[in-house]
Amino acid sequence: MFNGMNIAFLSGSSQNDQFLEWSKMHNFFYTSNLYPTEEAAFDALNNDSVDAVVMGSLSNQKGYKIIGKFDYEPFYFMTSKQNKELLIALDNAITNIKISNPSFEFLLHKKYYENSHINKDPLFTRQEAEYIKTCGTIIIGQLPNRYPLSHYDYESNKLEGINEDLLSLISEISGLKFEYKPIALTEKPLSALKDNKFDMVAGILKTEELQKDPLFSISDTLFKSNIVLVTTNGNHFNPYKHYKIAVKTSFEAMQNYINSNYPNFDIIYYTTDEECLDAIVNGNADIMLQNVYVVNYLLQKPKYESLNIFPQNFIDENSCIATLSKNNPLLLSIINKTLAVIDDQQRRTIVLDNTIAKPYQFTLSDISYKYKAVLIVGILSLLILCLMFLVIFKMKIKNFQMMEEKNQQLMDTLIQADEASKAKSRFLARMSHEIRTPMNAIVGLTEIAKKHLTDPNRIEQYLSKIDSASHVLLNIINDVLDMSAIKNNKLKIAHEKFDMKKIINSITAIYYNQCKQKGIKLEVISACLTHEILIGDSLRVNQIILNLISNASKFTPAGGKIRFEITEKAYKKQTIFIRIIVSDTGIGMTPEMLTRLFNTFEQENANTAQQYGGSGLGLSIVKNLVELMHGSISVESKKGVGSMFTVDLPFSIPEIDELSSSKSINDLRVLVVDNDCASRIYMTSILDRINVQYDIATTTEQTVKMLSTADKAGKHYDICFIDCKASFADSITLTKNIRKIYDKKALVIILSAYDISEIGENMATSGADIFLQKPLLQSTVFNMLISLTDKNYIKETFHKESYDFHGKKVLLAEDNALNTEIAIELLNSVNLNVDHAENGQIAVDKFLTAPIGTYDIILMDIQMPVMNGYQATKTIRSSSHPNAKSIPIFAMTADAFTENVAEALSAGMNGHIAKPIDTHILYRTLCNCLRQA
Repeated sequence: MFNGMNIAFLSGSSQNDQFLEWSKMHNFFYTSNLYPTEEAAFDALNNDSVDAVVMGSLSNQKGYKIIGKFDYEPFYFMTSKQNKELLIALDNAITNIKISNPSFEFLLHKKYYENSHINKDPLFTRQEAEYIKTCGTIIIGQLPNRYPLSHYDYESNKLEGINEDLLSLISEISGLKFEYKPIALTEKPLSALKDNKFDMVAGILKTEELQKDPLFSISDTLFKSNIVLVTTNGNHFNPYKHYKIAVKTSFEAMQNYINSNYPNFDIIYYTTDEECLDAIVNGNADIMLQNVYVVNYLLQKPKYESLNIFPQNFIDENSCIATLSKNNPLLLSIINKTLAVIDDQQRRTIVLDNTIAKPYQFTLSDISYKYKAVLIVGILSLLILCLMFLVIFKMKIKNFQMMEEKNQQLMDTLIQADEASKAKSRFLARMSHEIRTPMNAIVGLTEIAKKHLTDPNRIEQYLSKIDSASHVLLNIINDVLDMSAIKNNKLKIAHEKFDMKKIINSITAIYYNQCKQKGIKLEVISACLTHEILIGDSLRVNQIILNLISNASKFTPAGGKIRFEITEKAYKKQTIFIRIIVSDTGIGMTPEMLTRLFNTFEQENANTAQQYGGSGLGLSIVKNLVELMHGSISVESKKGVGSMFTVDLPFSIPEIDELSSSKSINDLRVLVVDNDCASRIYMTSILDRINVQYDIATTTEQTVKMLSTADKAGKHYDICFIDCKASFADSITLTKNIRKIYDKKALVIILSAYDISEIGENMATSGADIFLQKPLLQSTVFNMLISLTDKNYIKETFHKESYDFHGKKVLLAEDNALNTEIAIELLNSVNLNVDHAENGQIAVDKFLTAPIGTYDIILMDIQMPVMNGYQATKTIRSSSHPNAKSIPIFAMTADAFTENVAEALSAGMNGHIAKPIDTHILYRTLCNCLRQA
C-alpha cells in the first residue's frame, strides 16, 4: 500500500539509518528526500512535495496522523569510568522501577509522546478489505499456562490474558475473526504451527533467528515486556559462570537464545512455570528465565518466598504473531496495520486489566504454607485438647463398652448355641430317618426270623436281607464320618502305589450282577488305559467311582444303560491325568437341581428319597474328595434323558518297566471269537499293542471253519478267545464243539465274561482252560500270554473262596464283649485258635510271657482301657522277645480314617482292618500273612 512513497528525512538524523534497516526487513521501497530542518520537512508535506515525514515525535506538531512506527530511540545515563558504582545503582533503580511498575514506560510515553490525533482506523487496500470479508475464522494457538499473558480459564473454558485481549482488539478494529485454542503443554508452539494445527500462534518471542527463518512470517511487535532471571535470595548472576537454567518445554525461542549466547548454561526442561520455580526451591536448578509479568504473579505464592528477581533485565521480550510463510501475506499486512493504530493507552489499559485489576487470589494451601507454624501450633493444641477430651470420654464409656461387649458376647454365644442346636437338630432328624430305615429292616427281620427258626429257607432269606440292610447302614455311617472329616479338614489323601486294574475289576464284580438283576446293561470301557500301576489314594478313587455308579444304578430304570469309561487324557512329567466318565440313561435332572447337586443332603424333592433312597451325601463327598485330590468334576444332565459325570484326576507314575513283547508271544496265533463290534475292537486293540497275531470270527460256523482250515494248512491256532454274551449257552456249546475236535494240548480255550457266576459249573465241563474277568486290561492279557508261553499259567476253575488256618494261633486284643464274641466266632470258623486279651496291657503281658512261636498273628483293637492298641504295639515292638520284630500285628478297629491307618503303621503295625469286619478282607489278610509266615 505504501511502497513507492516520497518520504522526507532530517539531514544527519540517526533515525534515517534505523528506518533504512526497518524498510529492508519489511520489504518497503521509498524515495528519500533530505531537509535541513523539521519545519522544511513539514512544509514539503503541506505542499505535497512528499507523502510522509520520518520524525521521532509529533509532540510539537498538530493536525497530523501517524501511519506507522518503526523503532525505539533509546536514551542512556552516562558516567565517568571512575564512577561505576553510580552506574550500577542507576541500572538497578531502572530495573526495580520496571519490576515494581511494569506499566511505567506506558505512563511515561503517554505523558510526553502520545498524540491525541493518531488515526484510530487502519487504512486497508481493496484486496485486504476483500480478504477480511472472505477469510473466515482464523485459528490462533496460545500457551495456556503463562498468566497473565495467556492462560486457560477452566470456569469459562476459554483462553484469557493480555495476548488474548490484544488479539480481540485487533479483531474488533480490523474485522478479522479469531478463535483461540490452547497449545499442548509438552508441545512447542512453532512445531505445532509447522504441523498445521493452527493458522497462527501468538505470544512468540521475536528473535533475529525467527525473522530470518524462511519457513515462518511474523508480525510487528504484539506486546513489549522483559525477560528476567529468578533465583534464590542472596544469589548474584554472573553470565560467565556455569548455571542450570530451568526453562519451560514450550519456550522454544528462549531455548534457542540460550544455546546461541550462553553455551556455558545447562538447560533443564519443565512442563510448567511452577515446576521451574519448584526446581530452584529444591536445588535442582539455579535460575529460571521468564517474562516479568508471569514471574511477578507466581512469586506472590508463599511457597516461593525464598526466591527473588535479579535487579536487571536479561533480555527484552518483544512478542509477535507467527504464521507459515506460504500463507496469504495479506493476513499479516492487515494485522500489522491494525497494530499500528493501537495506541499505548489501549495497551496500558489491557495490561492493567490483567494485572492490577486481577490480583493473585490466595488459596487455602497458600495460607496453610504461609502460616504453617501458627497452624501447626494451633493444630497440636487442638489435638492435645481433643486427646484430653477423648481420654476423659473413653474413661467414662469404658465401663459401658465393657458391659456392652460382655452382653454382645453373651448374645453371640447364645445365637451360636441356638444355631448349633438347630443345625444339630436338623442333622439328627435327617440322620435319624436315614439310619432308622435300615435299622427297622434289621430289627424287623430279626424278629420275623425268630418265628421261623425251623424253616432254613426263610432264615437264609431274612439273613440275606439283614446283611443288605446292614451294609446300607454302614454306608450311611461312613458317609457321615467322611463328611465330618472333610468339613473339619481332617481327611487326608494317601499317596501310595496301587493297581487301577484291581479297582476296575472289583467295581465291575460288585455292580455287574446288581445291574443285571435290575435289567440294566453295564458297559465298562478301559481300552485306552495303558498305565495301570499308579500312585495315589486307591481307597478314595474306589469311593468316588462307587458313588457315581451307585447313583447311576439307583436312578436308571430297567432297560436302561450305564457306561463306565476310564481313559488317559495327558501324561506330563511323571504325572498322568485319568478321566473317569459315568453316564446313564436314567431319569436325569433339572437345571435347577444341577445348581445345588453337590450340596450336602440335597435331593431333587422329598419323593426322591422315598422312591430311590439315599442320604444326599454321596455326591457332596465325591466333589470334596475330587478337590482334595486336585482334580475336577463336571456334570451334564437332561430331565428324562440321563446324566453324565466326568471326573479328571492326576496321579503320579511309579518307575516301572514298560510291558514289552517277546519272541514267543509274537509267534502265537490267536483266534478272537466275538460278534459284538465294540467288544471286538476293544480286544484286538490290546493284541495290537502287544504285537500278537490274530484273526477274527463272528459266528459259530465261521469259528469252526477257520479252525479247520488253519489246521489243514499246518498253521493251527494256539489260543481261542471266546467272549461270553447274553446267550451263554451258545458260548458253552461252541466251546464243547471245539474241544471235541482239538484236545487241550493243541488249543487253549479262554472264556471272558464280567462274572464267573454267569458260566458257573459249565466251565469245568465245557472244556475251557482259562476264565478272564472283564473288563480285560492290557496287563492282564499280556501276563496271561507270557505265562502260557512259559508253561506256568495256573488254569482257573470255578470255585468259591474257602480258608482253613488249622494249626495257627491268633492273639485277639478286644475289650468289648460283643465284639469279642463276633471276632472269636469268625476266627474259629476258619479253624484259627484264638487267645483273648481284655485290654492292651494284658495283650502285652501274654505275648511277652509266651514261648517263641506261640502266636502267629496279633489282632489289636485301638480304643481299650489301661493301655490302647498303639501303646501296646509300641511296647511289643520295643521288647526283647525274639518274635517282637517279626510277628504280624494288625489294627482291627472302628477308627477307619486315612490318618488312623497312617497312625497304625507309624506305631509299628503291619496293616489295618476296619470295623464292622468284612470277612473277605479279614480272611484274605490272614491268608496272605500266614502263608508268608
